[in-house]
Amino acid sequence: MRRKWILVGLCLSSVTGLAFSAQAGASGGGNQASASAASTAGQFLAGDQAVESALDYNAAGSAEAFPFKAASSGTASSISVYVDSHNTASTMIVGLYSNAGGKPGSLLAAGSRTPAVGTWDAVAIPSTQVASGSTYWIAVLGRHGTLYFRDRAGGTCSSVSSAQTALYSLASSWTSGSQWNTCPISAYVAGSSGSTTPPPAPTNTTLPSIAGTTTQGQAVSTSNGTWSGSPTAYGYQWQDCSSTGASCTNISGAASSSYTLTVNDVGHTLRAIVTATNAGGSVSATSIQSAVVLAPASPPPPAAPANTAPPVISGAPTEGQILQTSTGAWSGSPTGYSYQWKDCNSTGGSCANISGATSSAYTLAASDVGATMMVTVTASNAGGSASGDSSATAAVTALSTGGGGTQPTGVTLQQIDGGQGYYGQWSNSLPASTSFYPLAVFDQTLGYDGANWDPSQLAAYKADGINTFVNLYNGYNSAMMTALKADGMHDIDSPLANGYEGSTLGGYVWFDEADGNNDCGSVPSAAVLGTTVSCAPTSDGRTPSSVISEVTADLHHVDPTRAVYGNYSKPVALNSGLTPAQASAYVNGVDIASYDYYVINDGWQTDHSLWLQYDAVRNTRQESGYDRPIWVFIEAGEVFPSNQWSGVTPTPAMSVAEAWNAIIGGARGIEWFDHDFGGSSGGYASSSDDLIDSNPVFGSLQAAVTAFNQRATLLAPILNDPFANSYVTNNGQMNVMAKYDQTSNNYYVFAAPRSNSSQNITFTTAGGYSGPVQVQGENRTVAATNGVFTDNFANQTAVHIYIIPHS
Repeated sequence: MRRKWILVGLCLSSVTGLAFSAQAGASGGGNQASASAASTAGQFLAGDQAVESALDYNAAGSAEAFPFKAASSGTASSISVYVDSHNTASTMIVGLYSNAGGKPGSLLAAGSRTPAVGTWDAVAIPSTQVASGSTYWIAVLGRHGTLYFRDRAGGTCSSVSSAQTALYSLASSWTSGSQWNTCPISAYVAGSSGSTTPPPAPTNTTLPSIAGTTTQGQAVSTSNGTWSGSPTAYGYQWQDCSSTGASCTNISGAASSSYTLTVNDVGHTLRAIVTATNAGGSVSATSIQSAVVLAPASPPPPAAPANTAPPVISGAPTEGQILQTSTGAWSGSPTGYSYQWKDCNSTGGSCANISGATSSAYTLAASDVGATMMVTVTASNAGGSASGDSSATAAVTALSTGGGGTQPTGVTLQQIDGGQGYYGQWSNSLPASTSFYPLAVFDQTLGYDGANWDPSQLAAYKADGINTFVNLYNGYNSAMMTALKADGMHDIDSPLANGYEGSTLGGYVWFDEADGNNDCGSVPSAAVLGTTVSCAPTSDGRTPSSVISEVTADLHHVDPTRAVYGNYSKPVALNSGLTPAQASAYVNGVDIASYDYYVINDGWQTDHSLWLQYDAVRNTRQESGYDRPIWVFIEAGEVFPSNQWSGVTPTPAMSVAEAWNAIIGGARGIEWFDHDFGGSSGGYASSSDDLIDSNPVFGSLQAAVTAFNQRATLLAPILNDPFANSYVTNNGQMNVMAKYDQTSNNYYVFAAPRSNSSQNITFTTAGGYSGPVQVQGENRTVAATNGVFTDNFANQTAVHIYIIPHS
């Protein structure tokens, strides 16, 4: 968890309609804010009713808990949290924990909602008894984005983060991570004292829907949707969105149930946010997008689409796998489609929308286990829109633990970022097979000069163990693409490169290091997208990251069969000069993200420790929300000219160990940057392709990289297996990753030092295995007793991989 405190003017904004006063902090310290007499909104029981002065955040999947003493005894029925306007999380989960020795204990109650921003958000929880004077913990967790809230940067009590960083829901028992000197959070528990029982906040059961002709000058309206909890009032906010329903912004003054379309709406779609309120609080729900708004025209509009064959879901209904839907068949020539995935019961009934699941593909989460899945596809054209529902899938099953066994106590399985089948959501993308791990080179030419190319270079790269090319620098022709495909190689490249052969591409790339220079270069898109878009900030308020998302959406619209790739640099990898939200927006603007960060060669880098690559990839994965692959550039040779070089010679062993650190950090692909600009300064020579250059100074490097690529390819099924969280601990300075092989029922422990000194490291594994532990690729074993074994790491280039049977 990264934290950045931003102090603002203190605003003691009391919550109206609540009785008693708040005393924050486990020891009774903190801010006190009194409220007006009790009303039908319910009784205040514990927490902080003030909007505190410090802005705080947790990345998606990271939970944090804050202690409070109950001000009175009663029945808790809701938790209200002040969500700051910076928030990007699409779902907020809150919970009430018991106190266990000054730390959160057991989960007593929890609830979730789509948060409104810049306001208090009430979340209904199951009725829970609290006792006056007792300490409880309020926990907050965001999904699909960073959750921003308010607290005080100091106080007499401390908050506690969860040791788990990829949560989809709050754990039944809290596992403590870091402790922070922040207290209290702007959150409070409400309910009833005595016999008064306030109603729960409204719950949306059917989304609002937009009706009317989406043409400039016409009026459209939104329904309220349907709600439980008997709302007593509704509020409205209309939004303009992109043609795909993304990048939505509020329309100033559009706050009633109807809205008249203006010239500013032409080319956009609309969404309506409906906020339902009762005595228990307020909850918002967002409609499915409208059809694209058209300018007035004298031809009559066509008939609205009609569904003639339902959508069909494909993919295995297993946690971590990706489901894909077809659009179904329609009359009326639809011009656009939108999607909404739903969790249903075992018979396909009682379906509920999944927040944020609005693309044609959906990665199954732990929260879906036991449910069947359904998707609603909405087709639109100038005449209107209509929806069609798929059939329900079979019930979603949990991750296999192998051989019908169970994981040791405390061990949890976590899918790789995006899930094993991530690439399978695009029919012309990279292989979705678990035996594929991307090992790429960047900006190579294969000798292409606009007409001819050199097949021997392709053969040489294949012999090195390379399986993917990213951005063939001089373009390509049909013969090159045919040869790549025949050799089982892959290419991610420009959609408009010379000799465009779309049927052989595995994805699209159109910018490099947009985070560093804020200039993606102009997209030469007249033939495909119809416009030329620069990544520089625009007069209408678009940012570089929003334009990246815009062009990604346009590429998906033109060709939904391929992923979009983008490469970034140190601002994203290290949060250098960017806020976490800005870095997140860059990473999530593409389907596959990479970064270049050369810890050995970089002359601006003061620390050249190989383990920094582990830290950078973990940071970038957190920015992504752990829902898409992150690839990492690795320096093969001297990648800086002599006047920018760090002076540290990157030996072959250092380059390879840096790549293992990236993999241990969770990288889903390695890109070798094998352009040598240093001449003889780093012991190599100037070259455009170190890995296939015949100069003997590159011989040792080529041998080391080839051995690494062959080993990574052999281990690809393991690298694509789930992480085994909490399986292994150690007593030294180490980067460690544990994987669970669902086929062999073995654990794999990958370990790289965070020290350049010799270390004897003792590893302790869950399950208590006793026996020989194989050291993969080294033709030796070490002995384990009751799950404990010891091995030596000579320096920072010593990386070992251990295979431990499931006991």
